[in-house]
Amino acid sequence: PATTLTIGGGAGTDLSVDSTSQLNINTANALTINLLTGTTGSILGSMTFSGAADKITVADSSGLTFQNGSTFTQGTGCSGNVFDASGGKSNSVVFASGSKFIQTTGSNPFANTAPASIVVFQTGSLFSNQQTGTPSFSGRTYANFEQDFVASAITVTGGSAVSVDNLTIKNGTFNFNMTGTASVIKGNISVLSGAILNFNPASNANFTLSGATIQTITNAGTLTFGANQKITINNSNGVTLNSSISIPDTIILTSGKISLGSNTLTAGAISGGSTTSYIVTGGTTGGLKKNAPATSTNVTFPVGFTDTYTPVVLNNSGTADTFTVSVKNTFDHTPTANQIVNKQWTITEFASGANAAVTLRWNTADENPAFIRTA
Repeated sequence: PATTLTIGGGAGTDLSVDSTSQLNINTANALTINLLTGTTGSILGSMTFSGAADKITVADSSGLTFQNGSTFTQGTGCSGNVFDASGGKSNSVVFASGSKFIQTTGSNPFANTAPASIVVFQTGSLFSNQQTGTPSFSGRTYANFEQDFVASAITVTGGSAVSVDNLTIKNGTFNFNMTGTASVIKGNISVLSGAILNFNPASNANFTLSGATIQTITNAGTLTFGANQKITINNSNGVTLNSSISIPDTIILTSGKISLGSNTLTAGAISGGSTTSYIVTGGTTGGLKKNAPATSTNVTFPVGFTDTYTPVVLNNSGTADTFTVSVKNTFDHTPTANQIVNKQWTITEFASGANAAVTLRWNTADENPAFIRTA
């Protein structure tokens, strides 16, 4: 029958798995490992539960820690919440930096109703989703999250904020359809070859890139942003695009720059733009691409190069059109002695019929010393 193994009462660590060892539970009937109050567990090696609804119950906060280099796998046949909320304390199971939780079946490891949780994923740990089931995202806090399952598309929804560090899609299709405006991604967004990541919420949504170091967006597969998906940049260290992307809704510039390299960033609209938060162009190709409607209103392209904010304003009275704008410090022509500004802007019109007045702005430090300012 179903069995409970109770551990407690000893000195030092009560449940220990060495770095070269494995503890695998593979029973026809469920086994629950119960760590009593005052009991500690430290896992350096690996653990795999499979075959039945096996569980771990931990009575104390941080009572069980999966250390750097350890792996826990919720394997085939292990149904339900493997970290049991019945008798278990919130934040009782900790995945430390360098540890990994692999889920191939069963319910979510958080167990409690969000935002409460049995498990804590510390920065540097990894949750690897390798099952058909949908991971719990609404109101949850992850560290690094990867999708590594091919057989069917996974779609996460909900209006409560989710927090993710690195978001990596290794295999399959992952639909990040969270609504609301409070979700955050603190690390890199990576889509590997053959994988698909869609941001396609059914209603207004906004996630914030708010890491403590430079964040990157890399697409070697398919990366799509839907019509309701806004993105806020709030990282003073900036965001680097390693691939061209298109965001048909709004990019909100709060803090930090988006560096394009030779890539193109297509935006439906951009809110903000300042000397500390703008779009850094400068490659031989690419730039900021957006529409200028035929309304004779100013449309700002908040672009610049490295540490210089040199925005471009288009006032289009002709046919509505799409433009790509970039600025760089090197020239496609040979500068003359009367070169006024040590910058080159490239403005590309995609259709025809626009009749736009163009305003360029630069810093006095960019001017040729031989040029005498008269205004």
